[in-house]
Amino acid sequence: VALQTAAILTTLSDDAQLIDQIRELTLLDEIGQTLSGSLELTPLLDAIHNAVQRLIGSQNLFVALYDSNSGLFRFAAQFVNGVRSMSVAQWTVAHGLTGVVIRRNEALITNQYLQACSEYGVAPLLFDPTPPQVWAGVPMRHGDRVLGVLTIYSNDAATRYTDDTIRCLEMLARRAAVNFEQTRLYERTAQQARQLLLLNELGRTLTSTLNLEAVPSLIMGRVQQIMDVEEGSLLLLDEDTNELVFSYSLSRYGQQLLGRRLPPSVGIAGLVMRTGQSLIANAAHDHPAFYAEIDEITGHQTRDLLCVPLLGPRGVLGVIEIINRRSDVPFTPDDRALLEAVADQAVLAIENANLYTRTDRALTRRISELDERNKQLQEILQIGNALKAGNELYSVLPQLAESVRTSTRFNQVVISLLEHQPSRRAVLRRVAAAGLDPELFAAQQTITADPEKLESLLKPMDQRGAATFYIDYTSNGDGRLWGDTVINPDVPEPRLGGWHPNDMLFTVLRSAVGDLLGLLSVAAPMDGMLPTSEQIQTLEIFANQLVVALENTRLYDQLRQSLQGLTALSGLGMAINSAFHDAQAIWQFTVGGIMDSTGALGAGVLMAEQRTPPFNLYPVLALGTPHTPDGALDGLANQVVANGKPLGLIAERASLPPAIAATGAQALLMLPLFGTRSTLGALYVWYADMLPSPEEQDLIALFAGQAAVAVENMRLAAA
Repeated sequence: VALQTAAILTTLSDDAQLIDQIRELTLLDEIGQTLSGSLELTPLLDAIHNAVQRLIGSQNLFVALYDSNSGLFRFAAQFVNGVRSMSVAQWTVAHGLTGVVIRRNEALITNQYLQACSEYGVAPLLFDPTPPQVWAGVPMRHGDRVLGVLTIYSNDAATRYTDDTIRCLEMLARRAAVNFEQTRLYERTAQQARQLLLLNELGRTLTSTLNLEAVPSLIMGRVQQIMDVEEGSLLLLDEDTNELVFSYSLSRYGQQLLGRRLPPSVGIAGLVMRTGQSLIANAAHDHPAFYAEIDEITGHQTRDLLCVPLLGPRGVLGVIEIINRRSDVPFTPDDRALLEAVADQAVLAIENANLYTRTDRALTRRISELDERNKQLQEILQIGNALKAGNELYSVLPQLAESVRTSTRFNQVVISLLEHQPSRRAVLRRVAAAGLDPELFAAQQTITADPEKLESLLKPMDQRGAATFYIDYTSNGDGRLWGDTVINPDVPEPRLGGWHPNDMLFTVLRSAVGDLLGLLSVAAPMDGMLPTSEQIQTLEIFANQLVVALENTRLYDQLRQSLQGLTALSGLGMAINSAFHDAQAIWQFTVGGIMDSTGALGAGVLMAEQRTPPFNLYPVLALGTPHTPDGALDGLANQVVANGKPLGLIAERASLPPAIAATGAQALLMLPLFGTRSTLGALYVWYADMLPSPEEQDLIALFAGQAAVAVENMRLAAA
C-alpha cells in the first residue's frame, strides 16, 4: 500500500509541475504579446513591471539602461511598492551590482546586498534611505550588445530569491531586450524627426539671410534649442591674422568673450581648427588641450565640451563649441554628428553670405551693373524660397534651371542628379533643363552616366571655383560625360577669350561630407565669351541653394524610410502574432517582404537541427531565382550561425558560393536567425548588383529576428 501511495503521489507531483510549466509558458506568451504591442518606453516599462509581479510576485524593481560609449547607467524606470518613481540618476560600473552584471555578462543574485558589494569591490548604490537586503539582476541582451540590467530587490530580509527567480527574470529580460531595441530605434527616429525639423528650420532661416553679421546669432540660438546646453560659442577665423575670434556666445558669461582672439595653438578650439576634426572632451579639465583661462575670465565651470569645425571648401572657417548639457549627460558621438550637421548648414550660410558680401562690393564698384545684378539676386532668393517651400523638388527644378539661365546669361542649362535604386549602382541622370528643345531633352533623359567618369574629369587645372570646373576643348580635347554628346571637330576656332561650342562648364553638387549629389551644367554663353568670375559665383550660389534642398530632401527620405520600416516591423509583429499559425507561413511572409522591399533576386532560410556545431542545416524556404544550396553556401551559413554575426559578400571582393553566383548575383547577405534561447539558423538574400545600405541591413535583421522569435515560440508552445 505504501509503495502504491508513493507512486500515486509522484505522478500527482509530476502532473502539478507540468501544469505549472504550461501555466508559465501561457503567461510568458501573454507577456510577450503585451510587450510587442508598444514602441514607446513608458508603456513598455509598465508592461515589464506588471510581468514581474505576475511571474515572481510583488517586488521592487528598476530597469537600468547602459551606454557603452560613456560607460554610464541611467534609470529607465524604478518601481517601489508598486509605484513608479522618477529619477535622473546616473552611475558608473564602479557603483552597485549592476556594473558587476555588465562586466560578467551574467545574472547575479544575493541575499546580502551590502556584503556582496564589498566582496565585488564596488560602492553600494543606494536610492532609498534603507539599503536593500536581497537583490537579483540579469543582463538584457540584444544580439551581442548588452542594453542594460533588469533588477528586483527587497528590504525584507525574509525574502529569498532562487534559481527559479533568475530563470523567470532571464526569460523576461530576453523578451524585453528585443522590445527595448525596437523602442530605442523608434525613439531615436522620433528624436531624429524633431532634430530634422529644427535643422530644416535652421536651414530655411539661414538661407533666407545674406547678412554675415546675423548668421552667428541665428546659428547659436538654434544650437541651444537643439542641444539643450548651458553655454556655447561660435568662433570665426580671421584669415589675416590666423586667429579665432569669439563672434557669438549664448549666455551672459560668454558675452565677456566677444571679440576676444585665440591663437590657433591655444585650447581645444585651436586644436579643432588645426586638425579639422571634431572633438568630444567629457571631463574637459583632464584634456591636455583644455584652456583654463577662459573659465577664469567667465566664472563659468566647464565640465564637458564638444567642439566641431566649420569646414568650407577653402578649409576651416571657424569652430562651434558647446559646454555642459543641462541634464549633466556627457556628450556622445550622436551629439557630435548632430552638431556637425548644424555646422554644415552654418558653413553654407557663411559661404553664401561671404559670396554675397564679395558680390555686393563688386557691384558697388560697378554701379552700371547694379540693376542687372539685383535681378539676379532676386532670382536666387525666389528660387531659394521655392526650394524651401516644401514643394516637390522635381517640380521646382525647371524653374531653377531657367533662373540659372537668365542670371548667368548662358543659353543652355542642364541639372543632373545622382539616381539611386535598391541594391544597384548609382547613376547620373539629366532631370531638368532650360534652353533645350523639349524633344531632344526627353531623349537625353533616357541616357545615364557613370559617376566615376565624372570624377575622372575633375582635374585641379580645370577648377574655376569652389566646386566649378571649366574644360577647355581647345586645350584639353574631348571631355564628354554623356554617351549621346556629339563632338564636332570641324567647328572653327573661337576668337581670343571666346567660348568653343565643345567647351564644358559645370558645378559639382556635393553634400557637406563630400558625397556626390549631381551636376549643374551651363553652355552657350549669350555673349560668346569665356565665363567671368561673377558668372561662376552666381552659378555656385544657385548650386549651394540646390545642395541644401537636396540634402533636406535626402534627410526627409531617410526619415520617411525609417518610419516606414518601423511601421512595417510593427505590422509584421502583429501579423505574425495574430494571422499565422505555422512556421512555414511566417518564413514565407517575412522573407517575401524582405525581397520586395530591398529588390533582391532571391532568398532562402536554412534551419539548424542542433544548437551546437555541426548544426546540420537544412533548407525550409527558397524564393526568387531558383537555386540549389551547395556546400559553399552551407559552410557560410554554419559560420554565420556559429559566430552570431551577419556576413556580406560582393563578387568584386570575394567569391560567392557557386549556387548563388549561377543566378547572376553580385552580392550576398547572410544573417543569423536569433531566437530568445538559441540561434535557429540563417537567412540568406542575394542581389543583382550591390548589398543593401547599412540601415536596410539593420531593418532586415530586425524583421528576421522577429520571425525567428515567433517560430521559436511556436516550437515552445508545441513542445
